[in-house]
Amino acid sequence: MSPNMVTEIVSTKKRRLHKGKNKKKSWRKTDVRDIEEYLDDVRHQERTGGLLANKKDDKLFFVDKSTNKKPKKISVIERRRLRKLDKPLKCYKHLQPDNDVPPFTVPRESCKREPLFKSKRLAEKGLTKIELEALAKKVKAVKKLKKQKATYLKNRVIDFDLWDGLKDEYEGEDPFYLEYTNKKRVKVPATYTKKPSEIPAVVIPHPGASYNPAYEDHQELLHQAFKIEERRENKQKVLHKALDAMFPTAENAPTTETWLNEMSAGLGISKDDDDDKAKTKDDNVDDDVDEENEDEKTSNQPKPKTKKQRRKAKERMIETRNRKQAKLERVRENEIFKARSIRKEIKKFDEEVQQKKEMKKQEWNERSKTRVKRLGKRYFSNAELEIKLSEELPESLRSLVPEGDALTDRFVSLQRRNIIEPRIQFRKKDQKKYKPKLYEKRSHKEVPQSQGSSK
Repeated sequence: MSPNMVTEIVSTKKRRLHKGKNKKKSWRKTDVRDIEEYLDDVRHQERTGGLLANKKDDKLFFVDKSTNKKPKKISVIERRRLRKLDKPLKCYKHLQPDNDVPPFTVPRESCKREPLFKSKRLAEKGLTKIELEALAKKVKAVKKLKKQKATYLKNRVIDFDLWDGLKDEYEGEDPFYLEYTNKKRVKVPATYTKKPSEIPAVVIPHPGASYNPAYEDHQELLHQAFKIEERRENKQKVLHKALDAMFPTAENAPTTETWLNEMSAGLGISKDDDDDKAKTKDDNVDDDVDEENEDEKTSNQPKPKTKKQRRKAKERMIETRNRKQAKLERVRENEIFKARSIRKEIKKFDEEVQQKKEMKKQEWNERSKTRVKRLGKRYFSNAELEIKLSEELPESLRSLVPEGDALTDRFVSLQRRNIIEPRIQFRKKDQKKYKPKLYEKRSHKEVPQSQGSSK
């Protein structure tokens, strides 16, 4: 082997670099592109229906049973139509950039004002014939549309339930998706089928309110009105006692003389000498009576007990206490044998309490059906009772003067049935209610009184 060959072999052999393996340059560089491509392909398959290796042949392939037919001849019109389909729409074509169009600049004024001479000229000239025709067509079209809408609303038939719209169409779908795409069935409110009150809308009036009532019915209605008025007067009396009656009137108000008499009471300034003498006599009599009572007390005092009496009393007290204690223990021992009967009594008591609760609840439910609820800050007050006195009853229906107002009756009925809250007539804070002015007309003034009286 020649020396030239040895040098060539040595030069072709890769020279080993003696560097540390902890350096980045000495890391082994491996090609992992094929692994990354494979993993990307697997992820793509999982996203688009699953892995192809796990699918069956009938899902991957199909048998082509179509026969080889000659291609149909396309007409000129069809070819034009197909050519138009390939072209982009004009709405998208306008969105493409055009160098000939200048850039959009925002004007300083949002709306350009027409010159004054131009607006005057247009006002004098008026609309043209074409503009008038266009305006007439527009008015005609609006009228036609309104007429069509009115006929549709008049003749339409609603033969479906609002709450049964989407029953089986979206069954099994994701509820979150249905809720946020407004396809979920609307939740029926709990009070949808319940009436706020079972009071009828139009209450049948009392038989005594008729224009020709029976005597008993009319007297019964009068008695009801009397009770309502009596209750109202009693409330006024209670208020009068609590407020006005607590303070004296102007006639009974205290004066300086009454005040001086009150202040000097007990000082003996305003009393006569006779009164003083009578007082001294009474005092002497009282002293004699007190002395006699003291003598009786000293004679009737009990004698002190001896030691034997005290010991006997103590023994009797201890004996009675022991007897009571023994009786109490005996009763407790007997109660142990009565445990079954006591349990029965407790059970019976609990059943009675539960029965009373259920009865109260049932009564409350029955009352709440016709009860007027508190819906606002004001309380409901019934309308005035429509009644005619015996002398006000008409002879015939023709001469009847109606009582009350139909609109007020309907308004009170809505409040009674808990549909609206009780309300009062609204008036502004500073608004005044002026009284109607009465004045004499000028034409009446001109007529003299003597002439009017003679006529």
